Amino acid sequence: MENGWIWESGGSIGVALRDSGGSTLWQLYFNGGDTYYNTPDGVTDIGWTDTGIEIHFTLTAADAFSVEVHPLGGSARQYTGTITNDVYDFRAWSYDNGTDDGQNSNRDFFIDDLLITHETDGSESYSTAMVHIIRESDGSPVIPPIVIDPGTGFSFDVPTGYDLDRVEGADALVGDAWNWATLVENTDYTLNAGELTILTTGAETHRMIRIWLTETP
Repeated sequence: MENGWIWESGGSIGVALRDSGGSTLWQLYFNGGDTYYNTPDGVTDIGWTDTGIEIHFTLTAADAFSVEVHPLGGSARQYTGTITNDVYDFRAWSYDNGTDDGQNSNRDFFIDDLLITHETDGSESYSTAMVHIIRESDGSPVIPPIVIDPGTGFSFDVPTGYDLDRVEGADALVGDAWNWATLVENTDYTLNAGELTILTTGAETHRMIRIWLTETP
C-alpha cells in the first residue's frame, strides 16, 4: 500500500479484510489530520509515510491471525488477534481525499502485489475479483464498470465522447516517480469496438497501468 497526502478535513485511506456480510475483520488505515496509522486495536506507532507499506496477514488458526506491517525503509511491526468469521473479501479505499486546492496529484493511492499463499503447495484455491472506482463528477469522463476476465485481463468500454490516446505501464519507482512507458497494442492491450482490454499475458510485468483519453473531435 502506498499513499500520498491525505486531506486533513475528512480524508482517509486504508485496506481491510471483511467477512461475507461486509463487516471488517481487520484493517490498517490513516485518517487525514492524524499522526499515525490505525488498526482495530487502536493507534499504531507507524507515522504517515509516502514510501509504501508492506502488509503480510497470516491465519494462524481458524479464528486467529498475525500481521506483519512493514513501512519501507523502517522496521516491521507485529500484531496478533482473533477473528470471528472467515475472510471473504479485500477492500482498499481512498475516501473523500480530493479538494479544489490544485494538489490532488499529491494524493495518489496505490495497491499492488496482492498475493494469496497456502501453507501446503498444491492446495486448492478459488478467487474472484471485482473493481469499483468512484469519483465525484466534475465534467470528466465517468469510468464504466471494469470486468475481470481470469486468464485474459480486465476490460472496460471507453466512455462515450472520448477516444483512446495511449496506455502506459510502470514497474518501478525511479527517484520519486514511476517509470511510465507506452504499452504496445495487441501485445499489452487490445481495443475492439471501443472495448479496451489490458492483457495479463502482455502487461503482467507492470505494477501500475494508466490510460489516457482524448475528447472525440
